[in-house]
Amino acid sequence: MEMMEREFSTGGHVYRAGRISVFAQMRVASQFKDVLIGLALLKQSQLDAEKAVVAAHKAPQKRGSAAAVPRKLTAEQYARTASIIMVGDASGTPPQVIDTVMRECFACVTRKEATGWQPIQTSEGAMQYADIELPQCVDIMLAVFEHNRLIDFFCGSPSTSEVSAKTEDDGQLSRTERTG
Repeated sequence: MEMMEREFSTGGHVYRAGRISVFAQMRVASQFKDVLIGLALLKQSQLDAEKAVVAAHKAPQKRGSAAAVPRKLTAEQYARTASIIMVGDASGTPPQVIDTVMRECFACVTRKEATGWQPIQTSEGAMQYADIELPQCVDIMLAVFEHNRLIDFFCGSPSTSEVSAKTEDDGQLSRTERTG
């Protein structure tokens, strides 16, 4: 069974990203597709680099030869690159669309406080915490995109979780496995 929330940290605080409805996922995917495609390309390059590293370690090395292996980004480099993609690819997106996507993402996120887990957004759509700035907003949105598999939707090959998610009943492949 898949976890309903994904815990992560940013800006010195611990957050939980929850699931957004399929209706919200469709709105986010269609309205923010340029950003999600950029993130999918980044993720795909990371997956390709991982495969190349594994293949290089398995392949017999000839004496005196060094095969060029793509370098996988560190977690920090990946997060920074994802942030740049998100902000840059959103530049042509109307402000109302950006606001809508941000609110969709923030509606399913809570922050750990001494009193328990608190929503980061009020019911009116305003931010609950003044210390959440742009870097944290981007990190939060990225966590929601990842947890809800919105990036995987645009990836050329399925993630490990999608490959193992074949249905038990009929063994049918998912949409991504059929097309990837």
